Amino acid sequence: MRILYQTQIENRIKRLQWKILLEDILEKPHGKTLLIPVYEEELVKNELYNRVDQLTHKILSQKLKQVGFIGKENQLYSFSLFVQKSDPSSDNDFSYEEIIIFGLGKKDVFHLSVFQRSLATALRYCGDKALSSVALFVDCRMI
Repeated sequence: MRILYQTQIENRIKRLQWKILLEDILEKPHGKTLLIPVYEEELVKNELYNRVDQLTHKILSQKLKQVGFIGKENQLYSFSLFVQKSDPSSDNDFSYEEIIIFGLGKKDVFHLSVFQRSLATALRYCGDKALSSVALFVDCRMI
């Protein structure tokens, strides 16, 4: 059953005709909330996480260390950026209002059902908080 599911996913990916670049999702937000999937103990290897951490002036990594987030399966951390858009003195180069980082567990035992469960947890959290829109960028090299 898993092989059939994997094949269906691969076929859908092959049919995609567009390419979304990492720069696109950061410079032109596709929602108010950004979801970032990360493997356990591999935060620093995640390119999107590193770019977002730089844009938040390393505040994100500091907060994750404080709460002990390491990316275990279904582990979730929400980081809100409350900056007034009309405030010209703000040093905010980041267009999303909230960042949600969710764990995928260990990379060596990862499979698509882990991604589904972890993403479902993150989306349920978004629903509970009544977030109006989310953007998700998954680097195909991660899977």
